[in-house]
Amino acid sequence: MLFCFRYLSLLSSFLVVCLFVISPAHAHPDEKILLWVEEVILGPEFGGAGKVCSRWAKGPSLSILGATPQQEEVVVGAVVHLNYTLAQTPIKQIVLLKANDTDADIRIYFAPLKELPTFAEKHNFYYAAGNWGYFWTFWNYQHEIERGFVLLASDRLKDKQLRHFALEEITQVLGLSNDSPIFPESIFYAMGNDGGNAQQLSKLDKKLITFFYNHILPGAKQADVRTAFKQYWPKQ
Repeated sequence: MLFCFRYLSLLSSFLVVCLFVISPAHAHPDEKILLWVEEVILGPEFGGAGKVCSRWAKGPSLSILGATPQQEEVVVGAVVHLNYTLAQTPIKQIVLLKANDTDADIRIYFAPLKELPTFAEKHNFYYAAGNWGYFWTFWNYQHEIERGFVLLASDRLKDKQLRHFALEEITQVLGLSNDSPIFPESIFYAMGNDGGNAQQLSKLDKKLITFFYNHILPGAKQADVRTAFKQYWPKQ
């Protein structure tokens, strides 16, 4: 049996900042970073039934489907950018396959916005109508991600928006699944209708990815994350 995680894109997701036990604006710097780490990597199971980490146990393969040469170039650029950071982790890299390879672990589908629900239905996952960028992952009982899908609206995303959405969705399909309102420069930033426009990973984003894949096991919960953060998070 496979479990699924749903992600609502920046255009439709709503973050309730008051859920923080400590207000990020008044927290100690380390507490502020820990709040951000927990929010990003402790994904809700079945849309919010639990807080647990899911991630790949190997370097996933990736293929781009339905893209123009320009769109493909943007996705390849995002993967290369991520791979510089993943090289410092056990999974090493996302392996780029030839275009339109339906056997890839991660499939990036480009299609007009109105056609995205069809792709989701075909691959048995939920798509929230109107989202220009969307991802979904399937994992096993050990919370090891086994398949991932990214949907990008080919008729809506252009230039900087496309670069932002491509990098964000591919980063999040690695298991760093949630948005956060804490750091505006982060690829994970979202505050209400403001989804940010990061074109590359911030220094903190890179630290989080390496921390996540070097020190957080699939299935880790909040107590595990806090213990690992105290022991392994790099000091300023």
